[in-house]
Amino acid sequence: MSKIYDRLGDILRRLYSGEHIKISQLAKDYKVSTKTIQRDLKERLGDTFLAREGNEFFLKKEAYTQNAKEKILMSLFAEFASSMGKDFQSNIMQISQELSLLPLEYKKLNFDLVQRIQKAIQKHTLVHFAYQNHYYENVGLSGIFIFNNRLIVEGNYCGEKHYFHLEKIARLKITNQPYYKDEEQKGDKCVSIFVYPKRAEEFKQSFLAYNHQILEDSNGSLIVEFYTQHYQSLIPEIMSWIPDIVVLEPQELREEIQKNIQDYLGLLNS
Repeated sequence: MSKIYDRLGDILRRLYSGEHIKISQLAKDYKVSTKTIQRDLKERLGDTFLAREGNEFFLKKEAYTQNAKEKILMSLFAEFASSMGKDFQSNIMQISQELSLLPLEYKKLNFDLVQRIQKAIQKHTLVHFAYQNHYYENVGLSGIFIFNNRLIVEGNYCGEKHYFHLEKIARLKITNQPYYKDEEQKGDKCVSIFVYPKRAEEFKQSFLAYNHQILEDSNGSLIVEFYTQHYQSLIPEIMSWIPDIVVLEPQELREEIQKNIQDYLGLLNS
């Protein structure tokens, strides 16, 4: 794992120094395959800010902004969230500090909590923890991912999928009780959402699309489908995407969304 961090850090330093890099040359420099370098650039670092001329890659001008640097760092968090070891904190801090990448909130990140959460995920054990004004017991954690520049913990609580902001989790306790992910209760309501092309790519990164079935049309629109028992908890998130999405089913959810919109319009006109 440390070799990967060393390679990624060095590639970032070379890019930010203005160097134009070639996949074949990087593969020779680091004694890895070209497929590994391709994954470094496209998945681990994210290729949003990379430009290409022929066989050479280099950073776009916008990559030098602080916002862009933070997004690159988020790609690193997302990539290694599933394999964090004891050296995770020192490695990620070293790379980010050398490039002035680390946002203030991540300097305060509780890496011990991150590692304990990852331990529970890897060992498939239930956890208890405090979150905001509620204490959750027997939660089965299934992953850590990045959303809107924040670390999000995905878990199953009382048969329902929940998402928790990592920095708000406190008093985490790992139990000895096993968590069988395959035995999660599947909700009896299928939620189907149509997404207009304008915000389709952005929607793919949202809670509503994460780890769910996505059908993409040739015009760029999406249909996202998933099952849940308590779709009412999704209404605030759905409302935040209006008018760029349309709820197709269930009918009860469509009606609730329509009522919320009518109530909101009524307030505006009052």
